[in-house]
Amino acid sequence: MAYNYNLTEKKEDFLGAILLKWIHDGNVMFKKVTKDGIFKDKVLTNIFFVKRPMDIPELEMEVRLYDYMYAACIDGKLEQNEFKKWCSNNYSKIFCWFNDVLYKETLELVDKGKVTYYKGKRINLYKCFEVDSSMMEVAEQMAGLKKFLKEFSIIDKREPIDVSLWNEYLMYAQIFGMADEIDNQFMKLYPEVITDMDSIGYDFSDIAFIRSITNNGIRSDSNARSRV
Repeated sequence: MAYNYNLTEKKEDFLGAILLKWIHDGNVMFKKVTKDGIFKDKVLTNIFFVKRPMDIPELEMEVRLYDYMYAACIDGKLEQNEFKKWCSNNYSKIFCWFNDVLYKETLELVDKGKVTYYKGKRINLYKCFEVDSSMMEVAEQMAGLKKFLKEFSIIDKREPIDVSLWNEYLMYAQIFGMADEIDNQFMKLYPEVITDMDSIGYDFSDIAFIRSITNNGIRSDSNARSRV
């Protein structure tokens, strides 16, 4: 939905949303690891793999991505540059993953009667899609949520917010490419909620880690494909 209605900026933002979902579902954990440095030690975020998503048709694409990320690490924890290296060496896999996700999600919408096929008129155009009006309604709701998140910091009335609800907002913000922006706003408006962040399995510094690992991974994939 976000992709076809131009509500997302770049495809790697979807990876960040899945990482947040995996934390929520207990599939992975974010942990701080101290690494020796030349002048001083560094505290880095690593992804620890806890349990594989259920191997069912509904989670097929998640399972595949989970296996890719697990294959990228050496010792059961994924460091920032390991996924970047894996994407460079396996660029066709991660590139095809995005296309397969979009195709599979479209088929699910077809099954639900939200999208129908019709025969294209142009040469070599085998399948075209026509969307049901209810799709536009959902897209408008998502666009409204994106606007709400964008204007979050200028809302006059400061409403109470639960950290678990913020976790849901942040998944959508990640899809919209706004996670960093609204995280900074949230820190200013709701500093008291920061103490509850442990309950959702990550803190604000981990959002920057998610951005780095996904952006660098996809950039490495693109660079590798351009050299072929």
